Amino acid sequence: MPENRFKIFSAYAAVAIMDTVIFNLVFLLGYMALRVFYKHTPFDSYFAVAFFTMIIPPIVLFFTGMYRSWDEYIFAKGMDGIISGVWGSLILLLGIIWLNRSQLAAIEEIETSKEIHKATEAIWGFPVSVLIFTAIVAPLAIWVWRIAANVLEHRILKWSTTPRNIIIVGSMAPADLDRLVNSNRPSYHVLGCLCKDECKDLPVFCLGKPEQLSDIMKDEHVEEVLINAPDFSREELLRIIETAFENKARPRIAMGIYEALLSATSSELTKNMPIYKFRSGGISGWTYVIKRLMDVVFAAIALCITGPFIILPACIAIVIDSKGWPLFTQTRVGLHGRLFKLYKLRTMVIDADVKGGPLTEDDDPRITMIGKFMRKTSIDELPQFWNVLKGDMSFVGPRAVVPYVVDGFQDWERLSLTVRPGVTGLAQVSGRDEIGFREKSLLNLYYVRNHSIWLDLRIIVDTVTVVLSMEGTGGTRGAKKQKESAVAES
Repeated sequence: MPENRFKIFSAYAAVAIMDTVIFNLVFLLGYMALRVFYKHTPFDSYFAVAFFTMIIPPIVLFFTGMYRSWDEYIFAKGMDGIISGVWGSLILLLGIIWLNRSQLAAIEEIETSKEIHKATEAIWGFPVSVLIFTAIVAPLAIWVWRIAANVLEHRILKWSTTPRNIIIVGSMAPADLDRLVNSNRPSYHVLGCLCKDECKDLPVFCLGKPEQLSDIMKDEHVEEVLINAPDFSREELLRIIETAFENKARPRIAMGIYEALLSATSSELTKNMPIYKFRSGGISGWTYVIKRLMDVVFAAIALCITGPFIILPACIAIVIDSKGWPLFTQTRVGLHGRLFKLYKLRTMVIDADVKGGPLTEDDDPRITMIGKFMRKTSIDELPQFWNVLKGDMSFVGPRAVVPYVVDGFQDWERLSLTVRPGVTGLAQVSGRDEIGFREKSLLNLYYVRNHSIWLDLRIIVDTVTVVLSMEGTGGTRGAKKQKESAVAES
């Protein structure tokens, strides 16, 4: 993170200016689109509110949190904040239109008398179509520019790649620590760890005991403190968090089962008694309807596009590379424990289960040449869109697992069966298949407890990024590292 405050202010000023420019360009484009149908549409009503379209958006976007905190994604903030900012700006703009309704109504009356655009709907003399157009297009345009700006910042300015000094408080599996050390965004410099016991098998320096955190932070420039919550009592956690804040460091908590369950709660006062209100499991109501509609639409479009141009040629390549049926089916566990047949493109030789164990690795000889490419690019997953159309799966959700894995589930892990399994999900975009089974289960639990349409859209965008990066998978996907993580967790 840049130490120069002027540099930070300059970055946010540039973002605010560009957000405002894009909002106004879309607003103006709405008028231009109106002129396509009504060629003589004047810009009088636009000029009446143009000044306010310059000052309202950055102010509202600020209050929706779009310029508040510096992090590794300075430009790429959430779509929900952008939508709230744009729609909030339009609501305030409606207030300005109401205050100027007499002037705008007079303009509308003149235009109507000239029969320039009788068919255009207007509210207080202002074209409604322009407001609707802006409400739909502006959030998407701002979101796209911010992602592009984020990529340019990462490649040119490289502020987000500056390593942050971090201390680990508590134990951590070697595989998890390895991912933390090798993270590109954010990038970390691990100063060491503070463990109750010895920091066994960890490739970092043991700084001492958790009780020594305050003294160590006075000697070291620590920017973040990562706390492994399951290692500490609530009182100890509070003490560590307070110590981090006192030393101007940002505390982060690595969730355990209890913390993941609490992640979707709201607090309220009941008869002056503060209580936690838990969100119910599963997906229901309008969220269920919207999610299912998204599944059907996305899956249908994906099959129409990939079917003739990717899946069919891949099937032909599979048959040429290794004789046999190109599709692979396997029984998986779906919603509420129901079994279904999952479809994939075959990436291994025929009778692969007879020729080896269920787990596969990167160099498994049973994986065919074309199979290695399909796994690397995730092409083998495309037939699962048919499962989505059938209702066996969703576009986003926990990964579908085989029955013998479910048989070994603990009670809290069975919460992942309260939603449909997904073609993609948090586990797939959070380190691909290089994460352990327990971490996958925690990610599934987090998704079930915190599901939203916005989270689904974010996962879909992240999936595209992961697939295009061709990070790929191993056999049963990172089997070696999963085993290492499982050993560390046991």
